[in-house]
Amino acid sequence: MNNREYTFEKGDGAFAVFMLVCGFLFWEWLWPKSVPGTEGQYFDYNMMSGDLTVAPGLGVSLLIYTLAAAGLVYMRVRGHRQTARSLPWLCALAAGALPFLLYQGTIGMHILLFFFEAAVFLVWLATTCGTTVGGRLSGLVFFDGLAQLFPVAFGNFTGLFRGLRDGTKEREGSRRTLTGALGILIALPVICGVVALLYAADEGFAALARSIAETLRLENLGRYLIEAAVGVPVACYLYGAFYGNTHGRRTGAITEEGIARSLAKAHRIPAAAVTAPVAVLCGFYVLFFIGMGRYLFSAFAGDLPDAYSYAEYARKGFFELCGVAAINLGVLAFTWWFAKRGQAERPKRLCAFGGILSALTILLVLTAMSKMMLYIGEYGLTRMRVHTFWFMILLLCVFAALFVWHLRAYNAGRPIVCAAVALVLALFLANTDGVVARYNVDGYLSGKCEGVDMTTLFDLSDAKYASLARLAEEAPDPAVRSLAVNYLRGVKVEVPLRDVFDGSSYLGLVEPLIYNLPYKALEDESVRIPYMAWNRESSAAAATVAG
Repeated sequence: MNNREYTFEKGDGAFAVFMLVCGFLFWEWLWPKSVPGTEGQYFDYNMMSGDLTVAPGLGVSLLIYTLAAAGLVYMRVRGHRQTARSLPWLCALAAGALPFLLYQGTIGMHILLFFFEAAVFLVWLATTCGTTVGGRLSGLVFFDGLAQLFPVAFGNFTGLFRGLRDGTKEREGSRRTLTGALGILIALPVICGVVALLYAADEGFAALARSIAETLRLENLGRYLIEAAVGVPVACYLYGAFYGNTHGRRTGAITEEGIARSLAKAHRIPAAAVTAPVAVLCGFYVLFFIGMGRYLFSAFAGDLPDAYSYAEYARKGFFELCGVAAINLGVLAFTWWFAKRGQAERPKRLCAFGGILSALTILLVLTAMSKMMLYIGEYGLTRMRVHTFWFMILLLCVFAALFVWHLRAYNAGRPIVCAAVALVLALFLANTDGVVARYNVDGYLSGKCEGVDMTTLFDLSDAKYASLARLAEEAPDPAVRSLAVNYLRGVKVEVPLRDVFDGSSYLGLVEPLIYNLPYKALEDESVRIPYMAWNRESSAAAATVAG
């Protein structure tokens, strides 16, 4: 368990103070904010107040990069340098922070990405400090996450307060600074009373005070105080994770040997009782393919069976096939966790039936993917279709790795973890809403699709505007052009620069800089869209035709 006593060195006290700042910034930069605006631009429009809830943007990226930079410095000072094993995790952490900076996204997707970033951050700490469970990249990375999440971080949760006390008591300057800050905090009511009297006594001082208050945004002082208070537990958690890994305290709660012993104790079910149901499942899958083969595999050739529409064919059994694939993954896990092994670590029967089940599942996943591709080709993309197709690719990678593992023993966890991390980064970095908008508009304008779902386009984030501008210029149907023009003219983006750190950084500030797209207003100056996709002349022409 490494339940050693706390030992603090030079810099631990200062690092504890910095973690308190990060705890405050965690809530200030990550919590969704409400800003004035117009309907359709953000995620949650309040019809009564006219305010809009904005998902966190640039602040998340800044916080992640700040913590990563602080971690690099702190771990280097404590003798832990980056290695070939830790650098990929650092790169994944840096890449995962980019979508917050580049794309608007949705609050739900931002939450999922944040949890992914938190997991990568903890694994990066453990890999850099050599406190991982298995000492190598494998399926044990799941247990690395558990160890870092609970025993390490919470086991050193009080380290921040000890660091503030013991890390500064031998340094007179630091001790005086903390004592002075405490004195100011205690005397704050008196100071505020004096300032209020001076404010009322002289207009010049009042003007200066108002200027300072506006610059520091002191109208949010109440919120700042609350965020500082609830940021303390966050700071304790972060400091505990850093301290525990760098000092090796509470890092041995979960070990590879302990996991192996627990799994060995779980091998209690006779192998025949486990493999027999697996064999029955495989038999039903074979019969399923034989009986429905012509119907199922017609999607591979792009053919639509008689008496089916594209929607009916794609949905017929699609989610059931995905459910079966997920169940098969659980069956394989149950088989290898609970079946008795006997003298052999890899019994031939388990490998045979597990390999067959993996191969059949791969075939099921490919069938479901072919149906989805046929459906997308006819009706275009939506967020849900992109995410569903992404999940099927992930399943395909997992079962492909497991199929090879059943043929010959190797570290199957490595390719599975690498594929999962790569696919998550690809999903978020690809700007899903932009891909959906471009694909649907390109398909419509090229004649591949008969129509375009305007409702789907309107529900997308800011990534839709360039594609909507193309529809307003090039759509052959006047009704479609009218919808696009009217929607664009109804949009107004007015977010001051000071609101950047409230999460609205992607609105007319960061994306033009990243993509080097200058902006120009329409005739009524009610919308800003990329100039490369729109100009005044085409706006007026499209409005005339559409009207």
